Amino acid sequence: MDALFNENDSVGQLDAVRNRLYVFGQTTISVIDLTTLSVTKEITMSARLTGLNFVSKTNTLYALDEDGVVTVINASTYATITTIATGGSGSVQGVYAADRDFILIPNAGENTVTVIATNINSVAATLTVGNSPRDLIYNYLKKAVYVSNFESKTISIISLYDLSVVENVSVNDQLFYRVIPINLTERVYSLAFPKTSFQVIADTNSDPTQTSCNVVIQTIDIPAIGRQPFLNTITDKLYIPADDGKLYVYDPGA
Repeated sequence: MDALFNENDSVGQLDAVRNRLYVFGQTTISVIDLTTLSVTKEITMSARLTGLNFVSKTNTLYALDEDGVVTVINASTYATITTIATGGSGSVQGVYAADRDFILIPNAGENTVTVIATNINSVAATLTVGNSPRDLIYNYLKKAVYVSNFESKTISIISLYDLSVVENVSVNDQLFYRVIPINLTERVYSLAFPKTSFQVIADTNSDPTQTSCNVVIQTIDIPAIGRQPFLNTITDKLYIPADDGKLYVYDPGA
């Protein structure tokens, strides 16, 4: 297994049914048996990989390379099924919306998001978002994808009901790093980087088919530079490791 390309903090995809982990490196995908903790297969790709998604429904891998091409791979035979051109550049790790059969991939070069329909393995839409989209998170309750736009310091909200950008939320005047949706409270946390604060964005619309009315309701400072945050989905507490060697915990219910 070659050196991991740790773009967007996502290099592994879990197959819980078969107890496997798929990990992509520079030009390979390693298949790891989680029972024996051994690599059972190395899939060699022709270009440098920047993202990987696993679709359990069809037992299929979607490997994104630096040329903006997605190679669709049968996870049983490891044979290539087809390839899909996103039409984008600077494309990184996408997000899979399992209940809608879509994979969404950010293209920083074009300021767009490519939507791939996994049921037909083709591009369903290309949506214009903010400048330099980096990170995508899916909120299954709202059927919405939140896109962090690094340069424009906004969050674009994509509705998967009609594949449209319904809103762009200004986050702050800092370089934007990541969004995390809090499904139980219908809130989104945005962590600024390299500043020492994050903002809480609340969706005040109670209609689950709508994604409007997103507003910044709180800015929270921490005493050090925060890094990759983690969410406890059971308690909805947010954990932020920081450069001062401490772990900061934010409880939205406190």
